[in-house]
Amino acid sequence: MQLVSSPINQHKEGDMAPVAAEVLMCTQLEEEKEVKEEEKEKGSRHPHHLLHHAIPSATPTYDIPGNTRKRKSEEERDEEEEDRERGKMMREMEEEGRRRKEIEERVGQYLQQRRRLLVSQRKLAVQAGQTQVIKLPLCYVYSDLLRLLPAKLNNMGWGAQGRGRRKSPVQDLSTPIDSSHHPLEASSHVSQSKTPPLYHVTDSVDSQSLEEGGFSQEWFARVLQLVMEDLNKYGVCVVDDFLGTERADRILAEVKDLHSLGVFQAGQVVSRQVQDPARGKIRGDKIAWVTGSEPNCSAIGQLVSVVDSLVAKANKHQDAGKLAQYNITWRTRAMVACYPGRDTHYVKHVDNPNGDGRCITAIYYLNKNWTAEDGGVLRIYPENSSDIIAAIEPCFDRMLFFWSDRRNPHEVMPAKMTRFAITVWYLDQKEREEYLAREAMRAAACT
Repeated sequence: MQLVSSPINQHKEGDMAPVAAEVLMCTQLEEEKEVKEEEKEKGSRHPHHLLHHAIPSATPTYDIPGNTRKRKSEEERDEEEEDRERGKMMREMEEEGRRRKEIEERVGQYLQQRRRLLVSQRKLAVQAGQTQVIKLPLCYVYSDLLRLLPAKLNNMGWGAQGRGRRKSPVQDLSTPIDSSHHPLEASSHVSQSKTPPLYHVTDSVDSQSLEEGGFSQEWFARVLQLVMEDLNKYGVCVVDDFLGTERADRILAEVKDLHSLGVFQAGQVVSRQVQDPARGKIRGDKIAWVTGSEPNCSAIGQLVSVVDSLVAKANKHQDAGKLAQYNITWRTRAMVACYPGRDTHYVKHVDNPNGDGRCITAIYYLNKNWTAEDGGVLRIYPENSSDIIAAIEPCFDRMLFFWSDRRNPHEVMPAKMTRFAITVWYLDQKEREEYLAREAMRAAACT
């Protein structure tokens, strides 16, 4: 028997299977439609939530629709920050201008006071009939010009902070030369003006004065030539038997008399509060400043006069060489120093590390029968080297010259016996004036 399916429309009465299937299908379609509508309705309620999860993590937040207001507020904040920075910079520039003007006014006032003081000292010296009249440095005579040179002074290291500023000075272990203290004046009951720290260098020795002092022109010419040659070639010059035994004995006697008066004081250094980590003390000598015009100091004065003439002649000589780079117009008083034995010493240092004007150091030794076992040797080192360039014993009637700047670091080794020496420093005029200008700026800035 063959069974044949009849069309859907051709069904018998009571046959309900096709109708039930159609109803079931329609019900499922309706349910799916309702679910889709509910999901669509939920999506319309939380668009940003769905979009946020759909956006990749690398997408910037300001690309999200609706964040335009946030992007604009960030740009406004950036502009406001730039405006504040510009305003701050302008205020700083105005403040710097006011500060510079105030410092320049203080510099002018300070130099005017110094000029009046020196002028009054010069008048007193003239009235007292002193042969060596105080001369005014050009930076005091023309002090008003300093107010017109702020840029130059900044280049010398005392301007505002910023690029191109000079580094701070190094620790200065040298002897300060600006003190006006004079031990013989302090012990005297006579009221007089303070002794100036610097004196004008003069070539006071001519052929007649040489003969009167017992020196020959041949001796002077020989020593002059030796000083020029050795300073140019080695940076150091040693002259033995400089003045002769008789004159050296008179100088030694005057130094011992000064020592017996108790006028020697502990030697100081420019940079205070500095200690030698190896030996605990920078220097152990006792010193006294002498002009040579004090009572019972005439032999010391003659020594200084002869050295003055040698340095002045060498500076202006046609064979001066490196000496011609300087205009040596000033010198210090004579510093009489005594190392009292007991391993007293002076650590390695430079006489002029920061450009205070000193260009030549001249030392005269007064120690009879000195031996190597007595110590107290002066060691001079070349710049940037630990090798010894010279080991100079402080022998009696020995004269020593060397460059005062960083070319010649030196030290005094521990002395076992009492050791005497007399030191005079000679200064270049231009470097000294620049130094005084820097110090005036420093003093004005600190007041």
